[in-house]
Amino acid sequence: MQRRALVVRGGWDGHDPVGTTDLFIPRLREAGFDVAVEDALEVYADSDVMDGIDLVVQSWTKGEILADELTGLRRAVEAGTGLAGWHGGCSTRSATPPTTTTSWAVSSWRTRTT
Repeated sequence: MQRRALVVRGGWDGHDPVGTTDLFIPRLREAGFDVAVEDALEVYADSDVMDGIDLVVQSWTKGEILADELTGLRRAVEAGTGLAGWHGGCSTRSATPPTTTTSWAVSSWRTRTT
C-alpha cells in the first residue's frame, strides 16, 4: 500500500508556504508518498481524510486553529501519523474557541488550561 502525505500550507505569506512546500513535494513523491495538498486547516477536522494519512507536512504561520481541527490533528498524531514542519510554519497556535488544549507545539505536544 502506498504511503500518503498531506501537505497543509497557508497563513502568513512572509514564510512563503506555497514556495517552500513546493520544494519538498517532489522529494516526498520520490520517497514513494502519494501527496495531497490543502490550503486550509479544515482538513484536520475530517476524520475520513486524516485516518488515511501517514505523514502531515505543515507550513502554516500566524494562524488560528479551531478546536475540532486541533482535535483531529492531535488524534492523527497520537495514532501514529508523522508530523513535520519547519520554522514558524509548525509553531504554537491558539484554538478558537478556547479549549483545554489551546497551546501546542511540535516539540512537546503539551496541553494547558485556559
